[in-house]
Amino acid sequence: MGTPSDKLIVSFARRLAETNQKWRAELDLRLGPLGLSQARGLILHYLSIHGDGLQQNELAEIVGIRGSTLVRQLDRLESDGWVARRNDPEDRRAKTIHLSDKAAPMVREIQNIVEQLRSEFLSGLTDAQLQTCFAVFDHIHDRINASGGRDAPARVAGNR
Repeated sequence: MGTPSDKLIVSFARRLAETNQKWRAELDLRLGPLGLSQARGLILHYLSIHGDGLQQNELAEIVGIRGSTLVRQLDRLESDGWVARRNDPEDRRAKTIHLSDKAAPMVREIQNIVEQLRSEFLSGLTDAQLQTCFAVFDHIHDRINASGGRDAPARVAGNR
């Protein structure tokens, strides 16, 4: 296998960042009518997927935001009645996050919006193309981990 040119490496990094930014901006637009930003919507979405009772630091890692940013978002979600923080019975220093009963219909709406967005943006791609993308992402995650960087999120094909 050859090594990509410097120009391609720079272009790849820029396009990856732009794609992430545009994807999140579009999600922000679609969640706006629900009164949610993409950050708050993704917090509710990932809580519903990964289960109630995640610690704040675990949730920050899953959502891909800093802990301080998560705290501000959780403050708003809690004041709006979507989530509740509780003391972690296993670690007195930690808090766990729980969806409220009120959140169930909202979570279903968010899931529909996320699924529609994925369907629209990924339509026309083949499984082979997506598997190639996963292989590239996995390579990058492995290099980050090998360099002593933060652990890459768990790999779950098709659930990104």
